[in-house]
Amino acid sequence: MEPSKAVKEYKEELVKAQQQNERLTTLVGKVTVEKWLAKKLKSLDSSNLKQLVDFKPSSSSLSVNYQCQLLSINRSGLYYKPKTNDTKQTIKNHITKVFERIPIYGEKKVHQQLLEDGYKVSLNTVARYRQELGLKAVLAVKQVNTTISIKTHKKYSYKLLDLGINHANQVWSTDITYIKIAGGMVHMAAIIDWYSKAVLSHKIFNTMDS
Repeated sequence: MEPSKAVKEYKEELVKAQQQNERLTTLVGKVTVEKWLAKKLKSLDSSNLKQLVDFKPSSSSLSVNYQCQLLSINRSGLYYKPKTNDTKQTIKNHITKVFERIPIYGEKKVHQQLLEDGYKVSLNTVARYRQELGLKAVLAVKQVNTTISIKTHKKYSYKLLDLGINHANQVWSTDITYIKIAGGMVHMAAIIDWYSKAVLSHKIFNTMDS
């Protein structure tokens, strides 16, 4: 056996072994990267995963098809562009404008305003769009609660017990009621004659103090 020939064959085997080792190292690295990606990308939804795809990969980077495999997404879905409903968006924009201008309007008032502005839309659609936009009517005043008594206030006895009311101007009484209007709430105080049931006087104010 010639020594030079044996050395040459040994070198060739060594080169082949090195090349195979490089391929195995690359394969191991590839598997490691795939496992790392699968773990890291679990929390992302499909829309975010699509944004990670490089549509113009260089010769040294991954192909689009292989990127889709790594990200577990359908390649055909990358090129899908959802159709936008321009009419729906226009109505939503107008609903938002109405809310910004008159925040106390509920869905019925907003629906009526849209009809007056030339939009053909149903009440149910307006209600659904307002819900999608997270819009709710803002009351001008806080709802008044008159059922909770204040313990520190003096309690008076009922003065009309067993009293026979048989003529006008014998007994007057007064009370306050709340009237809901487009701008919120107003308070009406009235004086009534118990015998004739005539309203002797009344006033409307926007505050309880008045």
